[in-house]
Amino acid sequence: MENTILTEYPLWFLLLCIAGGLVYASVLYVRNKKYNYSQGLKWGLALLRFVAVTVIAFLLLSPLFRSTSYETEKPVIVFAQDNSSSVKLSESSGDFQQQYAGEVNRLKDRLSEKYTVDAYTFGEKVEQTDSITFDEAATSFAPLVDNINVNYANRNVGAVVLASDGVYNQGINPLYSDLSSSFDVYTLGLGDPQPRKEARLAKVIANDIAFIGNEFPVEVLVNASMAKGERTVLKVFRDDEKVLTREIRINQNSFSEKISFYLEAQEKGLQEYRLELDSLEREKNVVNNVRNIFVDVLDDKSSILVLSHSPHPDVFAIKSALERSKRNEVTVSLLDAFEGRVAKYDMVVLHQIPAENTKSAEMLDRVFEQNIPSLFVIGQQSSIKFFNSLNIGLQINNTNGSINEALPEFNPDFTLFNTNVRLKNLFKEAPPLKTPFGDYESSPSMNPYLYQKLDDLSTKMPLIALSSQQEQKTGVIAGTGVWKWRVRDYLMHENHETFNGFINALSRYMILNRDRDLFRVDYENRYAENEEVILTAELYNSSYELVNEPEVKLNLENQQGESFEYVFDRTSDKYRLNAGALETGNYSFTASTKWGGESYSKEGRFVVTPVNLEARNTQADHEMLKQLSEKYNGAFFTQNQMEPLADTLLNNEEIKPVRFSRLDYRPLIDIEWILVFILLLLSAEWFLRKYHGGY
Repeated sequence: MENTILTEYPLWFLLLCIAGGLVYASVLYVRNKKYNYSQGLKWGLALLRFVAVTVIAFLLLSPLFRSTSYETEKPVIVFAQDNSSSVKLSESSGDFQQQYAGEVNRLKDRLSEKYTVDAYTFGEKVEQTDSITFDEAATSFAPLVDNINVNYANRNVGAVVLASDGVYNQGINPLYSDLSSSFDVYTLGLGDPQPRKEARLAKVIANDIAFIGNEFPVEVLVNASMAKGERTVLKVFRDDEKVLTREIRINQNSFSEKISFYLEAQEKGLQEYRLELDSLEREKNVVNNVRNIFVDVLDDKSSILVLSHSPHPDVFAIKSALERSKRNEVTVSLLDAFEGRVAKYDMVVLHQIPAENTKSAEMLDRVFEQNIPSLFVIGQQSSIKFFNSLNIGLQINNTNGSINEALPEFNPDFTLFNTNVRLKNLFKEAPPLKTPFGDYESSPSMNPYLYQKLDDLSTKMPLIALSSQQEQKTGVIAGTGVWKWRVRDYLMHENHETFNGFINALSRYMILNRDRDLFRVDYENRYAENEEVILTAELYNSSYELVNEPEVKLNLENQQGESFEYVFDRTSDKYRLNAGALETGNYSFTASTKWGGESYSKEGRFVVTPVNLEARNTQADHEMLKQLSEKYNGAFFTQNQMEPLADTLLNNEEIKPVRFSRLDYRPLIDIEWILVFILLLLSAEWFLRKYHGGY
């Protein structure tokens, strides 16, 4: 430790402090003949006063006491353990977990002699813990990479040790996830990379919805390994009734076959189908031989026609969003190529229509004659004059053919449907739309959803507006480029769900007549066993205003007949219930409340499905781990090479401790012993003067 006294004044100010002490002591004792002290006493008292005054004067210069201390930080070894169940499933030894935990503890103990070891487990989530349970239902490397990037960006990390079987089933390939710092990564390969004898349902693809009386397609990918010459049977069951059987002959050791078939939707509601693959002789892992699919069978649907003047990326974006809704059947066509009956559609999207042609006039005559809800998307190919003549509630006057780039700005007074926070945030980050230049005038029947923001100037010109007329609802998107909003949504959330919800909210409002049911419950038909079951409810009074004063109860019953009682939480004006993660199985519920002397209830059912991601692939991928360690200048080791791994890390001369210096500044006047020292000097002087008869 190094100590220094600093002051902002020049060094010669110290001479002034000394001179002040000399003058004060000289005047008081040397020059003063009042006291008849001995020569030794006089000089002693003068010395005490000189030192005290000099120190006090120096303290007036506000000196600082600087202490420099040095600390040595040992390098950090980040030990990340794959805690997913696939690691345990791939091992044949029953006591593997206990044996492996002991080996890992010995490895960390050796490394702790020289390094600081931070232990983590990862699977679905990342935790800093030494407990290894191998019970995570999924594996994703992305949260681990993010955790290391955030927590160790400015730390002295010697290396990252990644113990895993290399199997991931969520997120992106770890080879494409970049660590922000140049950490060496050493991989420890677990599990068995050798193919074993098995047959499995690798993938099952089916529609989420079907319509009663129709057939829906199912596509199954069957994979098999080390089973050449054997056979298996694919069976499909609905409510324990066998509805399909297919024999599969395995003709090579690395076998894959795609099987396609159709099933008939016979009953309305959520239907469960179980697909089973007969196990092979001496097959160890049979968990991935069974898959369940759930199909919501509907008896109604909405037909939506998307017509465009010419090809445009907006059309694909709108079509993709509409098709995400279970109740939509979407048809896309160019205006010139459309020859169908517009009367059969529940809604039509008109992209850059009307245009300057006869076909536009004929189409719009049919649309308005049938009172079909219409969403207009205005672009550079639109005829503004023709559009204004439709008198749908929005006029664009004084146009000159030029365009503006208008950013969306949410209208806080919009009440036709709810807009969640994610969508509002998307509007704040969304790129501008290309809108026609002009003066926008809207009638009272048009409700602006988004306003146009030109550069930094907020306007009251509608960017998106919807009519509130019940006879024929119309809407206007006064610009092109909504496809960029879909791209922005993906960049923000890594999916298109917010954009899809936005487009479907527009379509739902326009297609559906106002639902006069005063009590509603919203829920999903299917939940995974590792996600929370959330239901929401709305209650309206006779004026169709939201209220949430009365209590809303829910009785939930599982397939064993057990009942559970819940009470919804109140939000600002609605209700919300989080029932947590439930066990797999079928559930039915009844939600009920009382308001204004009336009783209301809603019934529904949903299913909680198992998550078997880890069981679908238990063959370790050591090749990926080798590539990962090569990418980050590390090395690959197997589970039986923990001692060589420890030796490699302990003998790595590039992993060195870091010495840090720490500076502490403290005002000298705050140091207690200096004040005590001054007090002792003055007290000693006072005592000697009094003792020898002075005053």
